[in-house]
Amino acid sequence: ACPRTRGATCSCAWGRAEQTVRGVSSRPAEGAWRYYAAAERVRQSAVARPDADRLGALADAHLLAGDLDRALVTLARAIADDPNDARLRSDMAAAYLARGQRQGTAADLAAAVELASEARAAEPSLLEARFNLALAYAKSGQRAKATDAAQDLLTRLPADAPQRSEVERLIHTLK
Repeated sequence: ACPRTRGATCSCAWGRAEQTVRGVSSRPAEGAWRYYAAAERVRQSAVARPDADRLGALADAHLLAGDLDRALVTLARAIADDPNDARLRSDMAAAYLARGQRQGTAADLAAAVELASEARAAEPSLLEARFNLALAYAKSGQRAKATDAAQDLLTRLPADAPQRSEVERLIHTLK
């Protein structure tokens, strides 16, 4: 689960950004600077050749930095470039879910449900989309659908998948 999307999953490739509060990193500055340097390389690549993959990676950088609005705009551009990419739709669902939780907007949660549903339908094996759908249902108050989606996901996860405990925890909180 992506730390910046409050539990939802995105396809962030370079790992967790350091927690930063008012410019002060909670870990040694070197780790934060490595993240920012990697994010800048991703940004430069996306500016030079703005295709769906690069824009998706840039959106992931925005998600990790907590800039949900920029992530959403960038993901919209990426989806316009490749409208059949289920991962991009799942990432956009994660961004809407995070913004909906942060701002308490039902419209963002509804968009998260719609996009995660589309991603699941387009690529049924994309487990991230299934998890985002379960979370979006849960956060939008649709407990029965959330439970069904989470239990379905649990049956699809390998027995040794590290995500199992997170899905089990979601199911437990929905009871």
